[in-house]
Amino acid sequence: MAAAFVQALLSGADKTSSTSFTISGSKTVTVGNDIFVSFLCGANITDIGTNSTCTDNLGNSYTIENGSGGSSGSAVLYRGAVVYGGTLTSQTITVSASSTQRAAFSAEFSGVGTKGLTDGQNSGTTAMIYMGSAVVQKDIPAGGITIGGGAWLQPTPNTITPSAATGTPSVTPALVSQAGTSGQSAGSNINACLCYTLGLSGSTSTSVFCGANSPTTSNVHSAGAMYSPAPAPPSGTKVFLRTTQAHKAFFPSGRDIFDLSLTAGSSVVAKAVNTAASGTDIQWQNGVAGNAMFFISPPLAAGFTLTTTDTIAFNLWALESNASANGGLRVHIYRVQRWANAVAEFGNSPFDRGAELITTINRFNWTGNVSSNIPFDEADRIGIGIYLTAAGGTMASGFTATLDFEGGTSGADGDSWVQFSNTVTFNTEDPPYDILQKFSAFPSTGFGGIKGHPLCPDYAWFAETGTMIRHNSKVIDRIKGRNGWYHNGAPGQLGDGGDSRTIQKTGMGVRFRSSIDGVVLGYQDELFGTGNLRGITIVLAARRCSPNNSPQTGAWLLSVPNAGASGMIAVYVHNGVQLNFTFGQNSVDFLDYTSTASELAADNIWAFTGGTRGLETWLNGRKVASNAAKTTVVSSNNHYKISFGSNDASDGTADDVIIGFGYIYRAQLPPAAIQQISRVPY
Repeated sequence: MAAAFVQALLSGADKTSSTSFTISGSKTVTVGNDIFVSFLCGANITDIGTNSTCTDNLGNSYTIENGSGGSSGSAVLYRGAVVYGGTLTSQTITVSASSTQRAAFSAEFSGVGTKGLTDGQNSGTTAMIYMGSAVVQKDIPAGGITIGGGAWLQPTPNTITPSAATGTPSVTPALVSQAGTSGQSAGSNINACLCYTLGLSGSTSTSVFCGANSPTTSNVHSAGAMYSPAPAPPSGTKVFLRTTQAHKAFFPSGRDIFDLSLTAGSSVVAKAVNTAASGTDIQWQNGVAGNAMFFISPPLAAGFTLTTTDTIAFNLWALESNASANGGLRVHIYRVQRWANAVAEFGNSPFDRGAELITTINRFNWTGNVSSNIPFDEADRIGIGIYLTAAGGTMASGFTATLDFEGGTSGADGDSWVQFSNTVTFNTEDPPYDILQKFSAFPSTGFGGIKGHPLCPDYAWFAETGTMIRHNSKVIDRIKGRNGWYHNGAPGQLGDGGDSRTIQKTGMGVRFRSSIDGVVLGYQDELFGTGNLRGITIVLAARRCSPNNSPQTGAWLLSVPNAGASGMIAVYVHNGVQLNFTFGQNSVDFLDYTSTASELAADNIWAFTGGTRGLETWLNGRKVASNAAKTTVVSSNNHYKISFGSNDASDGTADDVIIGFGYIYRAQLPPAAIQQISRVPY
């Protein structure tokens, strides 16, 4: 983003002896731009570059960019980011020593980046002021800018003109403003100006100075700095804070969930929140004493990774009711996982603006980066919470802060949004109530998952049509196409000589009943990726056929890397009616549910989930067993099969069980989600 001159602001010169100097006027400045102020005087203020201040009526803060004092005068350049926009009417410079020759100028610029070289002079006799000596001139980067102010003491007459074009390729200095004093003796006067030189948009110019000419040689004092262009603002995806509630996200009660939308609103809505003594993290409410507000995007149309080099820009309109409130803006931002609406907060979140609110509505914008890469899956969402934190001091109670959003005019009150430098695409918010498409009979091809649904599984396998299923025939994953293979015997490839062997199809399920019946769904590292799988939910439609089958241990779902494995995932029956769910280390991280023969023989929806709540077994939407174990399946080296029924003849025996479908979620679902899936599984 190339630097640009926006407008001249305030200026003035006088001969009053004082340590402070105020310039006045009336100009409207824009949040996000920068104000540069040049102050020049006829006193030798040796600490002007470290011990001087600049303030304005809006409350913006200024830093010293460059400054020095000499035998006959001093110069300093200040820079202030426009945090508080509006009408600028005054700027006051305060230094440690008084002078009777004083002048100051200010100007607004956009696109100014980081400071590079600084230069100037605190004495000398020349007809030119400059940033950089006439001998050792500077290289100005493409799109950058050089800004400098200078003064002639004892001037005659009071006329300043920009210097000629300079540099290769040449660039031309420009004069922002000039001012001077007259009367009495010429030696009591000052003639000063503020000037700048813009770098070319396409190339660096060498041997550049920022200059202006006076027709009279005299004592010269100047201070300036060179700047690179500001980084381009995020050009990816902007989402607006809205009051609409078109989302179909699954959330517990106690929050008012509003939309993050690609389209802006039309009329500004204001929501207030109370301050609190020493408050630091107060979530904005849907009106004072209302529910906490949370903003959520539509489901993602495709996954993406938010990296540490990607930029998140925040733009919010807010105010505080009293300057003693000491309130500021804070944003918590989350990955809302599609299968659980679990909210994993971004690294480096929350993101604070750092500046105190003011008592009139004002735009506050800032940027941030995450501390580690965040992978988003398809149908995940982005969630945002707006908070009030302390800024400008300790927060005081008895006041309010107000957030304005839903505005329809860009750059005006209520134009509150968050922008990602990534290109993010979203699905429409129109999934039906059902998690998957309904079929009169499960088809043998195609997809059935409604990917925009917040409870759509990561993987979903259904029984196929027909009466018998051949060894090595395919079982379709309806979500991601991670298809499995039926087997009656050791799993092999087509043409292994066993293609005539069959597995019984019964109703809308497949009956696994021999020691070698099963379906290999894939490998742990293929389904769950490498690294640690910290949560899982398995949903099975199952009916046990023979309670007294032999042997008494029979698998429904199985993945056992080795006998002492820490990466075991299994559901199996043992001791007749004990239904075991293992997630973690074999014989350690397990949960047994004592069922009955009749219960196991019914058509049931079973859910088995492991994660931070421990291990749980659910039957038709009712939790029937649990423990407090918190386990992790290590899948980084587990290129090991996971299957319904038997993996193969040597790794577990299939129970005599009919399985109609199986869902796998790569997380521990919340209880309410498990209940909803159990009620309406497809």
